[in-house]
Amino acid sequence: MRTPGGITVESLYGAATRQPLVKLIVHDQDPTAEPISEVLMAPSKAQEIGLWLLQASEAATSDAFLFRWAQNLQGQATPTEVERGLRMGVALVKEMREFRELQRRAGVEREEADEQAWRDSHD
Repeated sequence: MRTPGGITVESLYGAATRQPLVKLIVHDQDPTAEPISEVLMAPSKAQEIGLWLLQASEAATSDAFLFRWAQNLQGQATPTEVERGLRMGVALVKEMREFRELQRRAGVEREEADEQAWRDSHD
């Protein structure tokens, strides 16, 4: 099914490779145009990308909340308060993104250590 300006995801089976595949198709706004991009990937990569999308959507929502909260905290009665709220919102979002990145790195390091420990125990 084509969705103008949208994304289509299909499950496939590679007859030649005898492997499961996932196809991701990005469509143009023009429904008669060819797709902008098509990518084939292993199901594990599709799951990884799906997790990234979920994490990014959650991060975007929390960034928006922090920014709006900081702006509303200032009351916004005067241009100075509006400017202060904007600066505070930017600073909060920046700090949150740095925190997320540190958490992500720590998670990757834990996963790598767990994988190495598993390999060591199975040698």
